[in-house]
Amino acid sequence: MKENIDASPLPVVPERPAALPGQVAAGEKVAPVPTFKVSGHYVNQKTKEIENYAEQLTLWDALNPTTKEGGDIARFDPYRTEIVVQALRLTTREDNVINGLMRLLKRKSKGGDYMGNLKPCVIRYGGEDRPAPSFECSLHEIATEVYGNDYSGRQIELIKETLEGLKEKRRLISYRRRNEAGTTKVIEEYIPLVKEYLVVDNVTDAELANNTYREKGKIALIINPLLIDQIDKIFIEYPEDIDQRTMIAAEAYNNRYPEAVNRLRDYLIRAIQTNKKLETTEINADKLPGKLGLERYVHEGRQKLIKQNTDKALKAVRALGLVTKIDRLTGAEGQWKYVFHLNRDWQ
Repeated sequence: MKENIDASPLPVVPERPAALPGQVAAGEKVAPVPTFKVSGHYVNQKTKEIENYAEQLTLWDALNPTTKEGGDIARFDPYRTEIVVQALRLTTREDNVINGLMRLLKRKSKGGDYMGNLKPCVIRYGGEDRPAPSFECSLHEIATEVYGNDYSGRQIELIKETLEGLKEKRRLISYRRRNEAGTTKVIEEYIPLVKEYLVVDNVTDAELANNTYREKGKIALIINPLLIDQIDKIFIEYPEDIDQRTMIAAEAYNNRYPEAVNRLRDYLIRAIQTNKKLETTEINADKLPGKLGLERYVHEGRQKLIKQNTDKALKAVRALGLVTKIDRLTGAEGQWKYVFHLNRDWQ
């Protein structure tokens, strides 16, 4: 049994080269779309499914045995009993702000090294001292990246709140990193994605009293090495306007849309870019909520919210042009599955 789920009308995403089938004539050359990179390890962490969601694990329980046996285990001691999420779950606003920071990092780096315009800060990462990218910018620059030139005072406040959350909230990062020597290393850390240091000159007493001094100051940001780890060879490339496209495709209200949209978007972009011959990718219907980060709704039996979020995500990736069509059909064992026909010309 087979269903095509492409009948509903789509929001109109502004035209861009080769984004949708039929926009570019056969054989026509298209100018490359401006892009920015993030580490493939970071995208893998974002799209990773959570196994056994109902089983809440402490940090110590979640750590890999190899990490526990290592000599650098003391860094986890203050947080051993904290309950952790076994995947990198970001809100849409956090996701958009990090994309904005990565675009700024690209522009403030030399030679595409994604290390920034400040002296790299050496931090402990993966059991060794690693230089972390760092750069100086202003809240104005971040707001322009995230919201465009016409951002509001309220959106500046949202940027501040989001940066504060990215700075304060520790995340469990866990992946395997294959080195040039052919060896594989387990990377596990429990650290924030961003460290922020504020540098403000010529602050007046009134600005201190009103807490408005941040608007005029420069922010020194240190980015978690996860975002650039092996970025020279293991990376995902996004068009610079990916967040604006996504908001339109997801029919965002006040810049809000379900986090499931970003997860399916990233899953499909990764599928397109990491396997040049892949024409379709399949997800069993019972596994799709996990791919979309809807484990909590599954655990709570909230079927209506699962359907609403799933429908929104499916519609958005069609509007983005990531797929030419989506089929829902029965597999060899009688299970329902979704078949995503990838748009190989997407950029």
